[in-house]
Amino acid sequence: MTIPILYNADLLEIIGNDEEDALRYVDDIALVAVGNDLDETTKKLKRMMTKEDGSIQWSREHNSKFEVSKSVILHATRKTQPDPEDPRGRIPLDKPLLVIEGQQIREVGNFKYLGVQINTQLNWKEQAQRVTANATSWIMQYRRFTKPQTGVGGKLMRQLYLAVALPKITYGIDTWYEPPHKAPGATKNAGSVGALRALQKIQRVATLAITGALRTTPTDLLDAHAGLQGSGKNTNTPKHAPAPQNRQHRKTQTAQKAPSTDRQCPSHPKNRQHSNGNNHPSH
Repeated sequence: MTIPILYNADLLEIIGNDEEDALRYVDDIALVAVGNDLDETTKKLKRMMTKEDGSIQWSREHNSKFEVSKSVILHATRKTQPDPEDPRGRIPLDKPLLVIEGQQIREVGNFKYLGVQINTQLNWKEQAQRVTANATSWIMQYRRFTKPQTGVGGKLMRQLYLAVALPKITYGIDTWYEPPHKAPGATKNAGSVGALRALQKIQRVATLAITGALRTTPTDLLDAHAGLQGSGKNTNTPKHAPAPQNRQHRKTQTAQKAPSTDRQCPSHPKNRQHSNGNNHPSH
């Protein structure tokens, strides 16, 4: 794996200033340009590729020609322009064309790079939706392991969730997830509120499968008994709680520990009725 990483390391040297950048991982390469408008960023991208020591020359010298037909360009901006057909409306800006070696680079509205979905608004909605959909599909299959008689035990279910599910769900989360927060004077939370709510529901399904608890059990209690870090506001949930035992053992243990209220409490209605009955004179 070291050879492919070092092989295209020279591509990182094609950037000319702080408003240009190059990202690469093995054979996946992305050029980034920042500017005041889309025309400026498009010119920068073209210069990075076609200049004397640019990416096109590198590909020829290293016998690794770029497939221009597979390349795409994504114009990331939230600016809009007036709609000529609607005086009150706004429409996206016109996108300039990028032509490299006589071929027009295809423009896209969103693109997946190294497993992270990027769109023109840079709001990560597509990425959050994709993570939620994949996690939901996986967690539904994960739940099938918890059969009452022949299912996997809680300890192994917890380990499977920590070793497989969480790394898949949280992949690249530092890039697309923003912790919910409330700005001063604001009435609503900002950040990845919807994504957090969806992830909380997914983890709740996992904790129900791990603990075998009732569906009405509070989420914080499920996280604590499953030994998982809470995904909500309460982040003090212990990470390594004891693994739960099997369902039948828990039911028996609960039944043994449950107090017999009607026998121990003198004020219980049954005890009062019994006491009053003994005070009646016998005939």
